[in-house]
Amino acid sequence: MSIDTGIEHYNRGNFRKAFEAFEAVAVIEDQDVLCALAWMHEHGKGTSKNTQAAIDLYTKAEALGSVNASYQLGLLFTDSQSTEEAEKCFQRGARTGHAPSMCQLGVLLTNCENTQSARYKEGLGWLRKSTDAGSLRAQRALLSRQRAAEKRPTLKLWLSAKLLRTNVLAIIQIFKDVRSDRIS
Repeated sequence: MSIDTGIEHYNRGNFRKAFEAFEAVAVIEDQDVLCALAWMHEHGKGTSKNTQAAIDLYTKAEALGSVNASYQLGLLFTDSQSTEEAEKCFQRGARTGHAPSMCQLGVLLTNCENTQSARYKEGLGWLRKSTDAGSLRAQRALLSRQRAAEKRPTLKLWLSAKLLRTNVLAIIQIFKDVRSDRIS
């Protein structure tokens, strides 16, 4: 079996055969294959759902340099309420310039009550960097936080209009390309 065979089965939705093909070539330690296997374990596609196996495979792929694995680990830890672990994963991805990781780190850091804290301000910085890298999700999160903090009614209204415009652009982007990384 080969990686190409696994991809072919995966794209056809035959997850069981894709899983078998990927598992057969995983010993070569290809980070993309490891991420694909991890995702399949995470979602129970072609195999039974196994979060720990997914974490182990993502961790192995991350050790081989996969930024996507760092991001996926962060999402897994966020879902399991392990925000400290999630933050570490997103930081690793964000330091490489990975826009989705920067966005998630910014969202995580700004989910606090104290908008004057260094943590909150660091989160805004990551949201700005992700926005600069083209992430519409980060732009929406940043505008939402700015609008919530704004006291002046006219500026709050302007931020609301800008947020609405960004949401419309995000919807248009989704229709253009459902799999776009910019909407992650």
